[in-house]
Amino acid sequence: MGKIRKTYIPGTIYNHLTFIKETRTKNKKRYGLFKCACGKEKEIGISNVITGGTKSCSCKWLSYKIKHGDGKRKNIHYLYSTYRTIIQRCYNPKTKSYKNYGGRGIGVSILWQREYIIFKEYVLKFLGERPNGMTLDRIDNEKDYEPGNIRWATISMQNNNRRKYNPSDVL
Repeated sequence: MGKIRKTYIPGTIYNHLTFIKETRTKNKKRYGLFKCACGKEKEIGISNVITGGTKSCSCKWLSYKIKHGDGKRKNIHYLYSTYRTIIQRCYNPKTKSYKNYGGRGIGVSILWQREYIIFKEYVLKFLGERPNGMTLDRIDNEKDYEPGNIRWATISMQNNNRRKYNPSDVL
């Protein structure tokens, strides 16, 4: 029986690259056409992209954007600040709110942990721009910050979504 070839699904996102289609096979290595977050399309070895060896088309614009949030330091996109706060509260034990997040096992989707731009693209695509008076909230506050578990919510919605008081949490 022959070896079964893995099929890659168009639209799947790997770091900053979106798979478009498989293009060719050369010396048993499969290549695909990918679209970078900067907009450029490039043919790249599929295994390089999937393993994380290649994360973008090598555009400098994208690495600058990720390093500094979204543009110049004085003009950081609001989602970058939100992202950094989420990462800190889930993974930095020195942060005051860590005990209520990372300290009780709340984390962040592995894709979002690695790449701010993927988090930003998800929020804008599925939730849209932040409505006035709202902030990001986890729908099920026992689960991680992950696709399908975040929404825009008012303060009163967030207050109604709190976990039950547990006296041992105070200790």
